[in-house]
Order: sequence, then structure tokens, then C-alpha cells
Amino acid sequence: MYSKAASSIPGMEDRYRFVIAGGPGSGKSTTINELFKLGHPVVTEAARVVIEHQQRRHRRFGHPPIVPWTDLYEFQRLVCKRQRYKEERLSWARIAFCDRGLVDNHGYCRNGGIPTPEDVMLQIEMQKYHHVYMLDMLPLYERDGQRWESPAEAHRLHDAMEWAYRETGHTYTKVPVMPPRERAVFIAEHALGLVQPTVSGVFIGKL
Repeated sequence: MYSKAASSIPGMEDRYRFVIAGGPGSGKSTTINELFKLGHPVVTEAARVVIEHQQRRHRRFGHPPIVPWTDLYEFQRLVCKRQRYKEERLSWARIAFCDRGLVDNHGYCRNGGIPTPEDVMLQIEMQKYHHVYMLDMLPLYERDGQRWESPAEAHRLHDAMEWAYRETGHTYTKVPVMPPRERAVFIAEHALGLVQPTVSGVFIGKL
């Protein structure tokens, strides 16, 4: 059972955090960039930052990289720490949109058939997002140096994300495939409609 209370991060009781979620290749980062262009504070993806850092560390020092295809358990712990850090750095913004949330770690662990680390679950229980936008998968899927999943695996992860947010008591709205700017406008208008009174004049921030 998970509390539906607002975030317990000190000073963030009146802050609203909206998550852009979905499987790999659903257009999350593109949508986040469009939201930023519209003037909204955003938290960029933590997992990609962790993977890139681990790959650089491996090339430079030869240390085994902690990435999802070698050590999913420890990787999710690193991602959780990075995600929490990025969200806390944007604590000044009353409204912000996040490229994935802490709950995604729970979904990845379920999909990987491993238990979610206790410290990750503790962070998930402490952070309640105001609403989640689950993006439908895009028709074309491309791998890159950080996106390692096959198309079939990407769809399984998408299902795991839906499960994880339901499991943790979050509500979400499914967002169909549409041009990136239209997706961002749809999400922004829906999110602002959930926050009363309407907030205006927020600063732009990207972390």
C-alpha cells in the first residue's frame, strides 16, 4: 500500500511534479524538450546520464560499467540517486515535468525479474507525483548507444511502466502518437488544468 500524500521532500509540499512515462522509443525526451521550449521547467532523463557516465568511466579506467545489461540491480540504484538529485535541484519550480520518474525503477526491476532495491522503494514511497502521462509507443523504434532494448523488449517495458505506476497508486493519462509539439501542448494544458489556481510567470529551468 502506498500513500497518496504529496511529496515528502522538505519544501516541496506545494510543488507539482508531472511525469512523462512510457517504454523506450515512446518519445519521452522529445516531448520533454518541447515542453522546455514552451517555457516549462523540466527534469531530463537520469538513466541516459548514468549510462553515458559509466561508459566513459569504463573507457578511461577500465572499470566494469554498471549498466542495465550487466547489473540491473545496482544500475537502478544509481539511476534513483541521480533522479532524486535532479528533481531536488528543481525544487524552486512550483510546476515541473520529469522525463521518467522514480517509479520507473520499480517497473524496470519487475521487467528484469529482480526485486526492487529497498533504498529505491523508500525513495518511491517518499515521492508522490501529481499525475503521469503515459506516451503511446512510436511506430518506428531505433537503438543507440544507450537504448539497448529490442522492439519487443521495449513494448514489455512499456507494460511494466503502466504496472509500476498503478502499483504505486498513481493516476495516468494515455497520450496517443501525434506531432511532438502537439503532444507537449496537450500535456501542458491538461497538467495546468489540474493545478488550481493556475500558475503563471514561472521561471524556465532544465536539469
